[in-house]
Order: sequence, then structure tokens, then C-alpha cells
Amino acid sequence: MGYCTTFDFSSNMEDVIEDIERTSGYGKSSGGNYSEIQWYSWRDHLAEVSTRFPGIIIKIDGVGEEFPDIWKARFLNGNCEVVKAEITFPSFTLGVQ
Repeated sequence: MGYCTTFDFSSNMEDVIEDIERTSGYGKSSGGNYSEIQWYSWRDHLAEVSTRFPGIIIKIDGVGEEFPDIWKARFLNGNCEVVKAEITFPSFTLGVQ
């Protein structure tokens, strides 16, 4: 059994979404969202797609099956940037600080 992640890239242009689906091999998705799949080569696939759309930023969000595996990635001209969620707690306001 592998690690499952939900990927959302629906914020991209339809041409980009179709190319992602063709390159990933997952076929037609539900409008740019893959729920709980094992897509281990997503970075390579999206870097490849981004080279076919020069100057266009491709965005993808991911939520893994283990908390707090939440991240966003952007691709531009074959380059990738990933940022992970940072979970913080606000200060209490009741009583002594």
C-alpha cells in the first residue's frame, strides 16, 4: 500500500489541465482534482508540462494522508517551488498571558 495525496490544479488554464492529465496518465479528472491517488512523479510530470507553456505559472495544491502534509507548488519554465503549510496557534486572551 502506498502513500495517497489529493492534488488540486483546477486553478490552471484548461489547456494546461488537459496536458497535465495526458502527461500524468491519470486521464480525465474531475476538473483538475485527483482525490487520494499515488502520483509519485508529480514534480517531474509538472516540470515537463511547464516547459510546454513558457511564461505560464502552473499551480498545484496537495494534501497528504498524514497530518499535517499540506503544501502548494508552482512551476515556471520547468522549475519548481514548493511551500509547506505552517500551523500556528494564536495566543490565549483569557486570563494571564
